[in-house]
Amino acid sequence: MQQVATSREFPSLFGHKMRADWGVGVLSGEEDGKRRYLFEDGEERIMGAGGIQLMFKVEQPDRDQQATCARLMALLAKREGRSESAEAAGATTVVKQLERLHKKYQTGFFGKEWRSDEKNTYARQTRTTTAPKVQAELSAKNLEKLERAQRYNEIWGLVVKLLGESGLVAGQLKSPSNVEQQRLLAERTRELLHGSDTYEARFDRFVAAYESALREAPSWQAATALPALMSPVDHVYVEPTSFRKQLKALSRYSAFAARPNGAAYTRCLGMAQALANMLAARGEVPRDLLDVHDFVRFTV
Repeated sequence: MQQVATSREFPSLFGHKMRADWGVGVLSGEEDGKRRYLFEDGEERIMGAGGIQLMFKVEQPDRDQQATCARLMALLAKREGRSESAEAAGATTVVKQLERLHKKYQTGFFGKEWRSDEKNTYARQTRTTTAPKVQAELSAKNLEKLERAQRYNEIWGLVVKLLGESGLVAGQLKSPSNVEQQRLLAERTRELLHGSDTYEARFDRFVAAYESALREAPSWQAATALPALMSPVDHVYVEPTSFRKQLKALSRYSAFAARPNGAAYTRCLGMAQALANMLAARGEVPRDLLDVHDFVRFTV
C-alpha cells in the first residue's frame, strides 16, 4: 500500500492514482484541511479529503522524476521570493558533498550501489528490517494495551530487543528492576512516540525518565533511534560527531552536549530537513531522513 502525503517538511514527490497525465507533483501548501500540489504539467491543484486520499508518495523516483522535483521546488522558491543567497555557504558545501556521493554512487539514493552498501548506509538498512517491527510492536494501540495490563517491563523489553536488532545503538541497553521505574520509562516511551505535547518537551521527559531509571543518560543514538524508525520522514537519527560537523558545514550553531536534550534535537532535525530540501532541489531526492543521516555520515 502506497503512503499518503503527510509531511510538509520533507521534500517528497507525489502522484495521483487516477490522473497519471498530470505527472508527478510536490506539496505546495496546506490550509483548512486542504492541500495544494504543483504538478509536472504546470498546474497547481487543490485537494480536499477525497483528493488527498488519491495522492501517493513516489517511493523510488527515477532520474527524470528527481529532475522534475528540482524544477518544481525551484519554481516554488521563486514564487515565494526565496533564494539561496542567504545560504550560499551551505549550498556550496552541499554541492561538494553531492560530488563525494556521486563519485562512489553514480546513480544516487535510488541506485543499486547505494541500496546494497551495508557499510555506508547502515541506518537506512533498518528501513526494511527493524522499522516495520518498531511500527507494529510499538504502535500506540499495542503500548496502551500493555500499559493497561501493567506490563511495563515488557514495553521496555521490546525497546531493548528492537534497538539491539537495529544495530543503531552500541551495546545492550539496561533494564530497570524497580516496578515504579519500569512504569515511568514505559509511559515516557509511549509519550515520546505517540504523545500530543510538543516533541521537544516529550523528548526531554523521556531522557529524564531514562536517566532516573537507569542511572545514566541515554546516548544520542539511543534517544533518537526509535522515533526515527517509527517515523523516518518526520524524525532523524542523530549520530553526534557527524551531525556537529554537518551543522558547522552549513554555518549553523554546531555545539550541543553529550546528554541529549530537546532543543538540540530540534536543531538537528531542522538541519536534516533543510538538507533534505537542498538535496532535492539539486535533483537528489532522499527517501526519508534515514537517507539524510547516511548522506551526512558518508559525505561530511
